[in-house]
Amino acid sequence: MSDDKTTELTKRHFEAVDKYVYFLLAAAGAAIGFSIQKVDNRPLSYSLIPLGLSVLCWGISFYSGCNCIKNKNNATETNLSTMTQYNLTTKISKEDYYKSIDSYAAFMKKSKDFSRWQFNFLIIGVILFICWTILEMYIKTVN
Repeated sequence: MSDDKTTELTKRHFEAVDKYVYFLLAAAGAAIGFSIQKVDNRPLSYSLIPLGLSVLCWGISFYSGCNCIKNKNNATETNLSTMTQYNLTTKISKEDYYKSIDSYAAFMKKSKDFSRWQFNFLIIGVILFICWTILEMYIKTVN
């Protein structure tokens, strides 16, 4: 495969991943807002615990998504810095090159880990929200 096609596919892949992360960020933010709207003007009670836990999970999901983006940007910045240094000096030591590769890999691993946490906590929040909804329906039926 030519370098141009490889570069284009890599670019498209990273754009798709970024869109996915931003979609999950928007979903977590919307879920938090919706949950707050659902309990407007209600007194505190034990039945709200699952909802509170779901909001906490969505908050962690949002935080993880932000860190995913931050680490991916740090990885890109590290890569760009190495390329800029190479272009300016046309020489880069093996030691600096390997440090750059290790730094890039570490940032990308962190980004991938945060991406996984972002998705997992979003889903856990959804499950807790469903449990809260079922609990609310049960309480209304019993009373």
